[in-house]
Amino acid sequence: MTYAYQKVWTSCYSYAKSKLWITRSLRRSMLKKFGAYLTMGYAKKMKVYFARHGRTNYNDLDLCNSDPSVDVHITPEGVKQAEMLARKLKETPLDRLFVSQLRRTQQTAEIVNQFHHAAVEIEPLLNDHRSGYEGKPANLLVEAMDAA
Repeated sequence: MTYAYQKVWTSCYSYAKSKLWITRSLRRSMLKKFGAYLTMGYAKKMKVYFARHGRTNYNDLDLCNSDPSVDVHITPEGVKQAEMLARKLKETPLDRLFVSQLRRTQQTAEIVNQFHHAAVEIEPLLNDHRSGYEGKPANLLVEAMDAA
């Protein structure tokens, strides 16, 4: 079987470039896990697009979050960012949207999906890594990662 993957790391906003703390190895690991998951039932070529959620209340507070039970949601600015992404992807055929269990990802997908009405699947494999910094300032996580 041949599978075509087009890695498109799209951010809903430019802030993500300075605040996205995903290391290259973590990105590769995530893509490998996610790619393996996607290929389980698909025998066709596909393009895979990745997008980050819109701005959240925790982004505004500069706090870490990886626990789906914590109320982290996209802000009005995050809604605008998701709407902008939805408009950009309006003519792009999307068959399925995969999101983590985190509410912010589901909210963003709901907005992006307004033009597609594709199936949205909640996939725990896409959840953020539990770093132990839940609710703590993001700079502490960055310092710990730099020290590692």
